[in-house]
Parts: sequence; C-alpha cells; structure tokens
Amino acid sequence: GGMSLDLLLDLGLPGIVFLALCIWLVRRVVRAALTERDLERDRLQGGLAEELRTARARAQAAQRPRPTPVEAATPRDPVPAADGRGANPARSMRALARSVPAIAASLAVVGLSRSVYVHFVAERPSDLLRPRQAFNEELRPLATLLPARGEVGYVTDEAIQSPGGEWQGPKQRFLQVQYAVAPVVLRYDEDRAPLVLVNATSEKSLNELVARRGLIVVARVTSGMAVARPK
Repeated sequence: GGMSLDLLLDLGLPGIVFLALCIWLVRRVVRAALTERDLERDRLQGGLAEELRTARARAQAAQRPRPTPVEAATPRDPVPAADGRGANPARSMRALARSVPAIAASLAVVGLSRSVYVHFVAERPSDLLRPRQAFNEELRPLATLLPARGEVGYVTDEAIQSPGGEWQGPKQRFLQVQYAVAPVVLRYDEDRAPLVLVNATSEKSLNELVARRGLIVVARVTSGMAVARPK
C-alpha cells in the first residue's frame, strides 16, 4: 500500500505540476495577446473615427446650396497608413502563445520519463509490487548477530555499477543496510572479513552466492539475507 502510494505520487505529481504550469503560462500569454489586440483596435478605431468625422463634415458642406459654382472637390486626404510597429508586439505574443505549450509539454514529458525510468527500469517492478515486511523490522535481528562496532564484509548478487552517479536499486539497498547496522561499517564486496553480511534477491541466489564465495552461513536473517564467515 505504501509503496503503491509512493509510486503514484512520484509518477503523478510531476505531471500535475507541469500541467498546472502549462495552464498558467498559456493563460498569461493569451491574456497578454488579448490586451495587445484591444489596444491596437482602440488605436485604429480612434484614427478611423477622426476620418469619419472629417468625411461627414465634408459631405454636409457639399450638400449645402452655394451661389457660386461648386469648385472641384478637394481630394480627401489619404488615410494614414497603419503603423506597423504597433502590430509587432501582438504578432510576437501570438507566436509565443503557440510555442509555450509545446515547451511546457516537452518539459512534462522529460519529468514523467525520468519517473518511469526510475520505477520501471532502474528499480525492478517485481520488488515494488511484492508485499514485504518493514525494512527496519527485517534487520532487527542483526543487532544481536553483528558486533557493536567495527567492520563487516558485505556481498550481494546485485552489482553496484561504477561510478554509480545515477539512481541504482542495489546501491540504495546497500545504503539502507549500512544505515540500519551503523556504527558498524560495511565493506562492499569483501568476503574475507571475520563476518560477512550476505544480501541476495532470493534464497536460491543466497545459497549460490555463499557457495561461490566460500562462506559458511552463521545465521539467517531473512530468506535472502544471512550472516556468514569464511570457511
């Protein structure tokens, strides 16, 4: 139950955070684009309204009867060309509005891919779904089997890859055991110490590891963990 909840949180929370970020950014960009559009429309409407008032005044003057011959109509002043500089910010904001969702979606995919890699590639799914006893309860018998301090060998059938910079299940399990037996120091891959802690993925693997390393089991802690000594 706890592991399933942790898995759900690790996979779901990044997606929720990135989705919320996408929505927030899109809302901000769309709001800015609409503001630019309204400002541009108001500016154009102001210029057109002035032109309409001028044209209406000229039409009324032309319709009035005059005793003198009507002179040739003065050509209307050309409508001033719209300033292209004012439209550039709106186009820029629209382009940004189109690109931001793609960027945010890419970041979301990266975050979710990392979570999937950690839980389904680096960490074995069988370990996540298999119900197990609390880790501290499993290792409680070690307090009476190991010395109060000093060094103890540690061997396992799961090799820790070098340099080990990325997340690794075997490395995490080694660190968990080291934390549980502190202040005793575990020497990784040391099978010639007076006492050796053997940590395997199954009872069969433990028996094979003990035989291959030339060890004799002193006490079994769990089905995959035992305290041994060299023959």
